[in-house]
Amino acid sequence: MFRDPSLPRSFPTLRSLCAVGALTLATGNGHAAVWCVASAQELYDALEAAAASTDASNTIRIREGEYQQAPFQNYALRALHSNQSTEVSGGWSGPTGQCTVQKPIPARTRVVGMDGITAFGVFTGALGSPVTNASVYVHDLTLSNAHFDTTMSLGACLASAVSTGNTAIFERIRIEQCIARGGTDVAASINNDGGQLIMRNVVVRNNVSYQNGGISISTTSGGSTRLSQISITNVRSLRTDADVSGIDLSGSTNSSVLLANSVVWGNEPNPAIPDILLRTDNISLNRVHFGKLAGTPGSNLSPGSGDPRFVAPGDPHLRANSPLVDSGAANPIGGGNGMYDVDGSPRTQGAAVDVGAFERDPDAIFINGFD
Repeated sequence: MFRDPSLPRSFPTLRSLCAVGALTLATGNGHAAVWCVASAQELYDALEAAAASTDASNTIRIREGEYQQAPFQNYALRALHSNQSTEVSGGWSGPTGQCTVQKPIPARTRVVGMDGITAFGVFTGALGSPVTNASVYVHDLTLSNAHFDTTMSLGACLASAVSTGNTAIFERIRIEQCIARGGTDVAASINNDGGQLIMRNVVVRNNVSYQNGGISISTTSGGSTRLSQISITNVRSLRTDADVSGIDLSGSTNSSVLLANSVVWGNEPNPAIPDILLRTDNISLNRVHFGKLAGTPGSNLSPGSGDPRFVAPGDPHLRANSPLVDSGAANPIGGGNGMYDVDGSPRTQGAAVDVGAFERDPDAIFINGFD
């Protein structure tokens, strides 16, 4: 349903498009709409147009830059039609406002939320309108929100709901500088209710939330959740009795959840608060490095603990002597490792894939946390 992420991320020129004038192409399965956006208003308009579109395929390409939400203009990708695929990606550039070349580097495209509004929402289906076989693919974005002061229980930077029979893929996403002080808020909240969720090459760092500055994912109704190459560090809770500061996972008995090749470490300084909380015992871990684990996994292959030797506090790039270098599992089930890490560097550089969102480049030099 999606273009293979391993394909070269450079495309021939179609033409310059704005959010109010999508290019519609005839395909073997129907029509495909493509938007190229270069401003906050154009991004909002493109998302609204894609939600209303009945085309078989919708593609929103976001040019490099920062996109700050305006009041009452939620950035939300909504898949409301069956058998429809929608792709949203950042990192685009080209002459005279065109989207002709894409770099898989999320730091180049930043989406910023505001008070009471999640930076980016992704939803399949609608109340009273069943949707099946819908697919969404979101990649190469940085999500931030420094002022998410609300009493609602939402993700400050990412909120997503995947309904039965539908698919959501998040790849090369940075979730950082998310500040949420109200309700039971977290930095990122995902509810997978019978669908397929894949997240890979995602970094979550330097966040503060009332409940959990990391990610909360619930998988129910026979859903499948596959998480790989995730790094979570320096996330904090405002509650002194928080259940977790890092990643909170739950899965109903008929669901499947796997976390692989990931590191969750250096979060809440209170040793009583775990980095990983498994609320059910049917969650599988494969080469996961953590500070403290709460709950019992269904299986736990090659676990790791202790100092992962990040280059700096809050920056989970790996030092040369990190135990995470060349220690990842090859091709974890479902999610895979991806072609590029969250910096856009190729996987794999060495004897095996590295654990976490960043693949260490033997020739790179990181100084004082700069990346």
